[in-house]
Amino acid sequence: MRLDDNNRPEPDLALLKWRDDLYGNQSPAPEDILLLIEVFDSTLDSDRSVKLALYARFNILEIWIENIPDRVIEAYTDPVEGQYTASHIYRPGETITPSAFPDIVLCVSELI
Repeated sequence: MRLDDNNRPEPDLALLKWRDDLYGNQSPAPEDILLLIEVFDSTLDSDRSVKLALYARFNILEIWIENIPDRVIEAYTDPVEGQYTASHIYRPGETITPSAFPDIVLCVSELI
């Protein structure tokens, strides 16, 4: 994934807009990203602050953090001026739906 010349993060999972070349000719840019998922287990606090700020700065619309130690999914949406303005914590027993795919409902217990 290419945010700019200096930032090429490697998230654990990225759902991207369809392109006929399957991104074979060029790395995905911020406008291609529908959802990023990061899985954190031991470096949660530092990764959360650094990566969330970076993704918000580049207007990535939705980020999910699978917080393994706490067994929750943290969802961040609505980036404005380098910060996410909406967040929600989903726990086992609840469901989560990606903004880009409102017909898809996932069980948090199956993702954690």
